[in-house]
Amino acid sequence: ATICAGSSTVLTAAFTNTIASSVYEISDDNGATWTTVTGTTYTVTPSTTRNYFVRITNSPCATVTSAPAVTVTVSPAPVAGTATANTPTGCVGVTAPTITLTGSSAVIVGWEISTDQVTWTSFGNPGAATITTDNTLVGDRWYRAEVRDLLNVCSHVKSNMVKITIAPVPTATLTGSATICAGSSTVLTAAFTN
Repeated sequence: ATICAGSSTVLTAAFTNTIASSVYEISDDNGATWTTVTGTTYTVTPSTTRNYFVRITNSPCATVTSAPAVTVTVSPAPVAGTATANTPTGCVGVTAPTITLTGSSAVIVGWEISTDQVTWTSFGNPGAATITTDNTLVGDRWYRAEVRDLLNVCSHVKSNMVKITIAPVPTATLTGSATICAGSSTVLTAAFTN
């Protein structure tokens, strides 16, 4: 069995030809130590990968130990890490901020994008610790990474959200009389947008 750290799994034993005085024991350390148990199902919550055996003692016959071991592999829970942008603002069609995920101990499933922090869609880039954001549309977008543990048995986790604002391209125009007499003045008018 393979489980996520902090999770449990159920082991089932089968004993035959037992007598009333038989004692049932289980070991999670390759038989170094044994614990008396009752019944045939055991819920275990190991913190690290363990090898389990069961055995029958106090029998007219010799002690009998199960074989082979049942290995319960424990996968560490994923750590999402922290996403940060190199700059929070880009320019439509010109510059696009990048976002980098650091401190993650897991596999990056991919990135997600949202316009409202509620509905998220895939932004692709599986395995990429650094992404280039979308600068094709003006407005605010939020990004986050989705990660998983190495064995993919734990629940996926999401990083923090990073807000990126894409601004429109600014314009500048200047108007006014172009021809004047020496020593005269004229008025020039500037117009700026975005």
